[in-house]
Amino acid sequence: MKSHTEGLESTARRLSRQAGMTLLEIMIVLAIIGTLMAFLIGPKILNSFKQSQIQNTKILLNQYNQAVIEWKTRNTQADCPATLDELYQQKFVNAKPVDTWGQPLVYRCPGQASGEGYDLLSKGPDRQEGSADDVKGWE
Repeated sequence: MKSHTEGLESTARRLSRQAGMTLLEIMIVLAIIGTLMAFLIGPKILNSFKQSQIQNTKILLNQYNQAVIEWKTRNTQADCPATLDELYQQKFVNAKPVDTWGQPLVYRCPGQASGEGYDLLSKGPDRQEGSADDVKGWE
C-alpha cells in the first residue's frame, strides 16, 4: 500500500504536468495574436505609405515649379522650357522628372489647366492621366 506522502507526490507531479503550457501552445497563441495585429494595423501602415508617396510627389512637383520659375527669369525669349529634362540637364533641379511611382511627370507648355502658362502633374498611383488620384502641381 502507498503511504500518504507517496500519494501526495504522485498527485503533485500530475498537477504540475497539467498546469503549464507547452511551447507549441505558446507559439499558436503568439501566431493568433500576430495575425490579429496584422489585420488591425496593416491597413493603417499601408495608408500611411500611400500618403507619403503622394507627399513626396507633391514635393517633387513643387521643386519643378520653382525650377520653371527660375528658368523663366533667366530665359526671357520663351514662355517655359521645352521639356522637364532640360531643367534637369541645366541643373535647375537635382531629381529626374519621374514621380514616386516611376512614371515620367506630365508637362505641357503652353498649359491648359494651371493658369501658370504650363501644366505639371503626376499620373498618381494608378498611372492613368485624368483620374481622381492625379497629383497636380498647381493645387
